[in-house]
Amino acid sequence: MGKRVLNCDGLTVTGRMNCCEGFTATGLISLVGASIGGGLDFEGAQLDGNGRPALNADELTVTGVMSCGKGFQSNGEIRLHSARIGPLLSFSGAQLDGNGRPALNADGLTVTGAMWCEEGFRCKGEIRLRSARIGLQLSFSGAQLDGVGSPATALKFSELCPIPGDSTLRYLWCK
Repeated sequence: MGKRVLNCDGLTVTGRMNCCEGFTATGLISLVGASIGGGLDFEGAQLDGNGRPALNADELTVTGVMSCGKGFQSNGEIRLHSARIGPLLSFSGAQLDGNGRPALNADGLTVTGAMWCEEGFRCKGEIRLRSARIGLQLSFSGAQLDGVGSPATALKFSELCPIPGDSTLRYLWCK
């Protein structure tokens, strides 16, 4: 996966975990199998995987809100395979660049509430949500997606499980 700069595999935090405003990392942040009892905040953080994945949070559990928005930037793949997130997963206002890999790789993701990728969300690379389960709402309102040479694969959720609430794709820009 690349050089780990923060290895929190299997970590348990009963409250919140904050890696926000001013947090920068060059290399892999690994939260594989970690359990966060409150929220996980990456708002305003800047992650650079240095040509490799920037965040590997496969099988992560977050009981509260996971926020990767409002200025969050990732240069490298964000992995959330089989992660379980509470009431909200937000990438609103974030900028993701997968550098030739998927930008957001979240096959098997479960969000009990909503997933928001809106309010200026920009993504260069594929977004994978195969077999994902979103409890209430999936929104890409105002998002700009660039599949990097593969426009048909910019957003792959053809196998997304039915969403009982609202799927908002208003103002979606795909290159």
